[in-house]
This record gives sequence, C-alpha cells and structure tokens, in this order.
Amino acid sequence: MPDTGHNMPASRELVTGRQSVALGTRYATDGTRRPATSSDSPTESTSEGTRRKIMKRWITGFAIVLMLLAVGAPAIAQESDTAKDDEIVQQKKEQTKEQGNRLGLGFAYGEQKAMQVWTDTGRLILKTDDGEFAWWVDARVMLDAAVFAEDKNQLHNGVELRRGRFALKALLWSDWAAELDIDVAEAELDVKDAYVGYAGWDNALVKIGQHREPFSLEETTTSRYISFMERAYVIDALAPGRHIGVSYAKWGEHYRFMGGIYGQEIGDDDDPEEYEGDSDAIGITGRFVWVPILNKEEARTLHLGISATTRTTDAGTDKVRFRSRAETHIAHNRFVNTGKMKDVDDYQMLGLDAVVQLGSWSFQGEYITAHLNRFNDREDVDVDGWYTYVSWFPTGENRNYTMAQSRFVSPNAKNAIELLARFSTIDLNDLDAGVEGGQADNITFGLNWYFNNNVRWMINYTMVDNDQYADGDGDYIGDDDFSFLGTRLQILF
Repeated sequence: MPDTGHNMPASRELVTGRQSVALGTRYATDGTRRPATSSDSPTESTSEGTRRKIMKRWITGFAIVLMLLAVGAPAIAQESDTAKDDEIVQQKKEQTKEQGNRLGLGFAYGEQKAMQVWTDTGRLILKTDDGEFAWWVDARVMLDAAVFAEDKNQLHNGVELRRGRFALKALLWSDWAAELDIDVAEAELDVKDAYVGYAGWDNALVKIGQHREPFSLEETTTSRYISFMERAYVIDALAPGRHIGVSYAKWGEHYRFMGGIYGQEIGDDDDPEEYEGDSDAIGITGRFVWVPILNKEEARTLHLGISATTRTTDAGTDKVRFRSRAETHIAHNRFVNTGKMKDVDDYQMLGLDAVVQLGSWSFQGEYITAHLNRFNDREDVDVDGWYTYVSWFPTGENRNYTMAQSRFVSPNAKNAIELLARFSTIDLNDLDAGVEGGQADNITFGLNWYFNNNVRWMINYTMVDNDQYADGDGDYIGDDDFSFLGTRLQILF
C-alpha cells in the first residue's frame, strides 16, 4: 500500500514527547526547551534510578505494543485494504478530473471498470470485464514488387508500400461501435473508414460515416483476405467503394441484407472551385446474400449474392469515368479507360456473385454491368465485366466463411499453401454510343503461403491481352500484350 502520510505526525509527536520526559527535559514558560537542573523543585527532578525504571517501563510497553500490532496488523489490513484502495483511487480520480477541467479537456467520469488486456492473432485488445467496452488496433503492412515483360508500352519495374494501414476500433456501452482507419502508403494520410455504428439489435448494424458500400463480394472483402494481390478488372473499374453515408445491415443463419444511401468520399474535391455550390452525387445501394449451404465442419458452402445501385452525378459535371489498372499497382497505367463520358443524368449498376466451396477447393465468380442514362440526344452507354477463379489448398486447409459479414477470411492455419488461377475480363467499349474505353483479358496464376494468421507471402503471374481501344484514352498504344510477375509480403497486427 502506498504511504499516505496521515499517521506520521501523530507518531512523531508521541515518541518525541515521551522521550523528553524520560530524558528529564522540560519546557520553559516561553516555550523553549532546557535541561532539568538541581534548582528545580523536588517534584520535577528525578533520580537516576527512577529514570532507569521509567525508561524500562516505557521500553517494555513499547515492545508489547509492537507485538500486538504485529499480531493484529494482518487482520486489520485485510479489512481496511479495500477501503484504502477505493479511497486512493477516488482521490486520484478527483485530482485527474480537476486537472482536466483546468486544462479544458472536459473529462467526464463514470463508474470505473476492471480491464483485461490480451492479443488475438497478434492484435492488441483491451476489454472491460463486463464486456461493455473494448478497444483494439488493426494494422497491416503490404510490401509489393513487380517486374514486367513489356511489348509496345514502356512499363517500369519497381517496389512499393502498397498499404500501410492503421485502424483503431472500439465498442462502447455494448451497443455502440466506432472505427477510424487511415492509410499512409501514398506518403499522405488517406482516410479509409471513419464511422460510428449502432448494434443494439440482434444481428443488425447501423453505420454512419465513411465505409464501404454493400456492392460486390470481392469489393466488400477486406484487402487482408482477398486471394490475389489485386482485385479483378471489373471490381476496380465499376464497384462503388467507400463513401460517406448511412447504412443498415441485418443477417441470420443463412442470409444477409445490406442497404444504404451515400454521398461523396472523404477528400473527393475534384475541381471544387469550378463546381462550387453544385450538389454532390448521391448513390442508393443494396445487397442481398443467401447461403443455402453453410457447413463449417466439412467446409462446404454455397454463396449467392446480388448487388444493385443507382447513382446521380455531381450536378456541376454530369460526367462519369470508368477505368482500371492492369490488376497491378506497381504500374500505374490504366489502359482500359472510358475518359469522362459527358451528359450523364444518372446510372445504374447490377452485380451477381457466387461461390461454391468443397473442402480445400473453392470456385468464385462475379459479373457486373453498368448502364448510363444520358441527355442532349446522346446514346445511353452499357459496359460490363466479369471474373472467375479457382482456389485449392494442397496442404488440406480451407477458406473460412463468416455469415455476419457474408465473406471469406483467412484459412486460420500455419504453413498453409494456396494455389489459384483466375480469368478476368472487362469491356468498356460501347461503339454505338461513341465510347471506346477498351477491352482487356487477363489470366493470372497465384500462390499464397500463409506462414501463420499474420504473415502471408503472395506470388502472382499475369498475362495481359488488350484490344486496340485499350489505349488509356489516348495516352498509350492499344492492342498491347504483356506479362508481369508480382510478389507481396503481408503482415497483419
């Protein structure tokens, strides 16, 4: 127990006073101390023998008191330690509160709760004993490298920090949630997720703030768990991604529904002065997932999903552009690129996705189409794309499915090997509408080595086949075929 100092003055006064009497010291009327002398009255002077008897009595009495304290202290301490602890904590709490008020921090204290600290697959988690509050850190580092076998266009080999993410997540009062997720990979702070959530109902969640729109299986799967280094063409080009909005999700044993209304993305200020005062784009997005077969013990899953969104353009632009990299982030070339399509009133997108999992084998695919409604007698535009891939764990593991998020996560195993093959295509051409965005086909072979739940090594080899219109809206040479080898070291903590 820390010493509070409350008993020290009384003890010092008691010992000092008794010693002054025993040693024959007295106090003068003016308050000063002086030794007793033979001129003092007989009643105030003490013989040497008497002084020795007094000293002996006091020493004996003091020893008895010490023994009694030694015997009784444990019992007294046992009864009083809790009270003293509470008193000290309360004092420190009040002191901190006063300091906070003086600094203008606005501290507000409620009931104090015991805290647990532990790690879950390398993540630091803090949680109160009653489960009402929890905080955890979710970080990831992805280091990429790639070399290109180029043909008509010059492509640069290189390395990069693909993602340097740091997220702080919290559960508050059992029902409230919050997340702030930032990325520093581009040498600047890029806000990914920033929202407040409410989960006070069974199997339901409301989010307010920036988060992913519920569209597409691969888009709503976090980058921690996607099977390839980069998402497929059609996802990069058409899926809405993250925007500020309000959404609601509800799920059961075999289904999940998600829907929301969204505005712009944080930091999306394209030509802010030119279009000042104009309304931002609005999107309404919904997704439904049905999983009629979900046998986690045998790793047998049948997942079926449908997504839809309708969107307006920024009132000052009335333009929409679809484009994508060649399923690599090292080369920034966007060969398939519609450019900014003008006079767009609104547009809609529809997506279908399916997964069949049979133990260590799984087969996944998606199709997305977009239709743009235009005015000023311009032809409407239709573009689309799709992908399919197969995954196999020769080491016997399997992908794990979570119904609460309707997606797959890591295999949860050490030294698991995953082999993959993907065909991906996108067609951003609508020649009748005068749109020549290009068409591209990619074949990718992949290998994932899961050292554990936190560390993964990825290797992708991709062959690219571009048509004559895949020229990056005039910036590159079309009809180019090339290949590249990419690798990634990923760590989650």
